[in-house]
Amino acid sequence: MPTEAPARRKRGPLKTALYWLLIVLLLPWIVLYLTANFVRGLILRLNFRNMAHRDGKFILFVYSDNPRWQSRIEQQLLPLVREHAIVLNWSDRNNWDRSSWAVQAFHHWGDTREFNPLAIVYINLAHVRVFRFFKAFRESRRGRPANLEKLEAEFAQLVNATIRAQSAEHAA
Repeated sequence: MPTEAPARRKRGPLKTALYWLLIVLLLPWIVLYLTANFVRGLILRLNFRNMAHRDGKFILFVYSDNPRWQSRIEQQLLPLVREHAIVLNWSDRNNWDRSSWAVQAFHHWGDTREFNPLAIVYINLAHVRVFRFFKAFRESRRGRPANLEKLEAEFAQLVNATIRAQSAEHAA
């Protein structure tokens, strides 16, 4: 005996009209938000580019005085990047100038998850790479250091490649 497909439930005309009204009302706000977010990212990239060209700083590094990572960061990572980085200490965030482009860049790319410790590397106007160290430090503390070592190596490799590219650009 053939079975009949269950009948599709039809939306009433009022419900359909409400869905369309909701879409029409929300769509401009979504487009506005996405456009503003794109423009904000572009302005921050331009600030990064200007800083990289003027002062050779193409990294924004954020960390805190947390004993889980403070000594490793200050002894191993910061010496590698200090002359090319703007460093923000999350523990001193109450003293940050919220209008500075570096703090705005941190909030833009740092988001609200795993943002400490974090490195934002400006590569070019179209590309910024974010390194989130939080999980890797947590895993390392639990006896699994491989991810932290891999992330640090990727970070160091990108920093060194960017330094070489900047040196070649300035030499030309």
